Amino acid sequence: MNIDQFWNLVEASSKGFRPDHAAGNMERQIEALRELLSKIPANEVREFDDQMHSLLIEAYTWDLWGAADLLCEGSCSDDSFTDFRSWLISMGRSTFEEALADPDSLAGPAFMPGVESVFFEEFQYVAGDVFEKMTGQEIEDYTHACPEHPRGTKWWRTADDLWERYTRLGDRLKRRA
Repeated sequence: MNIDQFWNLVEASSKGFRPDHAAGNMERQIEALRELLSKIPANEVREFDDQMHSLLIEAYTWDLWGAADLLCEGSCSDDSFTDFRSWLISMGRSTFEEALADPDSLAGPAFMPGVESVFFEEFQYVAGDVFEKMTGQEIEDYTHACPEHPRGTKWWRTADDLWERYTRLGDRLKRRA
């Protein structure tokens, strides 16, 4: 499975997104992805999972962690940041690529109507669940493949540093408060 096929499946899984509903969109996307993956061969499900983990690593940057930290009011742990990156992938290719280039671009997607949370832990596990159901075997654990430290340099010391850097995210947070 190449990266284009991966993104096509992710985007197809979000077709049931309902901006008029404050709840249920994540569950609908999980169910849709589970159904889509169940229709392809097990080796392609494994390859989907490989692509997911590659993208989780690609998004493992201090700049994105700073944006996630601002969105969760300064308490974004390692696990929360993984769940944030899983959400970012679930939002589709353009959102993912824009956020890699400019994390402040998340001021749009993070506050869209119908977005329940910017932490979507379950999304990263769907392929593993489908693969196990198909084959009776667990998919490999990629935890060891994640770099020890995010790419780049941690540049913030205080929440004020994040508010100064991510002005669009900050404006959206102020309006929400």
